[in-house]
Amino acid sequence: MPRLRHAVIALLLLLPGAANAQLQLFIDSLDISAYPDVRLLVRVMDGNDAVRALRLDNFTVFEDGFVQPITAGYCRDTLSRGPVSVLLLMDVSGSMNNGFPFPTAIVDAKRAAKSFVDRLTDDDEVALVSFNERPTYDQPWTNNRALVKAKIDALVADGGTALWDAVVTASSLIRFRTKKKVMIVLADGHDGASINLASQAISAALNAGCVVYTIGLGINIDEQNMMTLANLTQGRYYHAPNSTDLDQIYAEIIQQLETTGICELNYRSPIDCWNGDIVTVEVEAITSRGVVRGITSFALPYDTTTFSYVNVRMGRDFVVEAGEDIAIPVDLTRVSANRAPSRFSFSVDYDKTLLQLVNAEAAGLTAGFTVTATSTGRGSDVAIVGGRSISTPGALCKLTFRAASTFESRKTEISVSEPEVQQFCTIATSSNGLVTVSGTCERALHQSSAKPSRTYIVGNSPNPFAGKTTITYHVGAEADVRLSVLNSLGAKVAEIVNDRRTVGDHSVQFDASELPSGVYIVQLEWGAEIDILRITLAKIKKGPSDPRHMQ
Repeated sequence: MPRLRHAVIALLLLLPGAANAQLQLFIDSLDISAYPDVRLLVRVMDGNDAVRALRLDNFTVFEDGFVQPITAGYCRDTLSRGPVSVLLLMDVSGSMNNGFPFPTAIVDAKRAAKSFVDRLTDDDEVALVSFNERPTYDQPWTNNRALVKAKIDALVADGGTALWDAVVTASSLIRFRTKKKVMIVLADGHDGASINLASQAISAALNAGCVVYTIGLGINIDEQNMMTLANLTQGRYYHAPNSTDLDQIYAEIIQQLETTGICELNYRSPIDCWNGDIVTVEVEAITSRGVVRGITSFALPYDTTTFSYVNVRMGRDFVVEAGEDIAIPVDLTRVSANRAPSRFSFSVDYDKTLLQLVNAEAAGLTAGFTVTATSTGRGSDVAIVGGRSISTPGALCKLTFRAASTFESRKTEISVSEPEVQQFCTIATSSNGLVTVSGTCERALHQSSAKPSRTYIVGNSPNPFAGKTTITYHVGAEADVRLSVLNSLGAKVAEIVNDRRTVGDHSVQFDASELPSGVYIVQLEWGAEIDILRITLAKIKKGPSDPRHMQ
């Protein structure tokens, strides 16, 4: 089974007892183009000064908490300019267009931004996000400078100002870039349209691990929060009294991208399950001035030849009379054909005072397989073994439970663990069932044995997905439902359904082609109830050396 990983992204962690509160470690870039070989460029700073005379043995690299030997690298004290990922975040609210006192603000801003793009190198990449009352992803990541300048030229100023929503959006777009991450924010007014607060936007930028340079144009600006955003991310705040000052400010930012005290650290990742998961990388430096750590993360390449999918599901709701037997199927709802399994094992947990597993047998797909069930303290362990591979969904096995004799109706969830299959990397998921044992008292009052039903998200397919996925949900009683998608920061990125739905299963396609790779949350709302499902977007592009790798 793959290890569970949670991305924890930050600029630095100053260890307890460190002698210098100004000591900071920055991971400027993380390169996985030759994965499993990983290349890091790091700096150790004491305030505004680089810590010099460092050696490789000053550093320790941790991947998901485990020490990884540094295989190669160097430290250099001289001036260095490495490749960068720059996200230009530009205000296109109405005040930028023929506004007082800067009638040419949008023109000057476009000219300065294009001049900045011209100063970037072929190894740099840039993206463009504009914002008025909402942010717009105008240009995805590219090193085509002419294309970016054309998108800048096409910007039109109109509407309100949603600065902090734009910063949150931009942070999600830059979060998983592997070069040094830089965001440049230009705003000419106070925020009057955002859902997010300034504090939430600053937190998002910190979690993205990017350096933010902020530019406040004019006098009607949220200068304090823009300064805080820049300072906390180790960037710099610039005040532009006039729009004609923007050229000089963008030129100064280019100079700020040059750094001193660069160390290159190389290591080989031991992870051979290339499933698009997020991996946390932490670097520790022990210096004469103190001990400091920096943290970043990357998304594993996505290659299904190194892993497989196995999803199992039980029926969601069942009713059985007290003292009687009920047979519940366990279905295999998804399996990777290229890594088809012939052995399955999973645990089944349930209330043993209410149910007893009396039989486990093959069904459909597993005809001729051996099925065994071993009692445990919380239920039973089930093992299914056969001599052929199973490569299609269908009925996996049938479990027969005997309900206890009871004079009241009681419920128990039957929890199915993520199945283990052959000893190779598998992404395995499961969904559980609910059994109601109907006691004699309730049976006397309610003659109907109608199957209860509830509203929930059934799942999505495929998952992970590269661009589009189909989300299926069940409506237990006719209701107004809302189906939304949130990013890892909890910000809504899409609303797929907002309408009344009848009882039954419903499916809808979610197009995430404009979103960056990462983990998203599908949220189903009806009345005061909510159900959620985590999904993984793992975009793939073909490369000259690797058959498949992450964007």
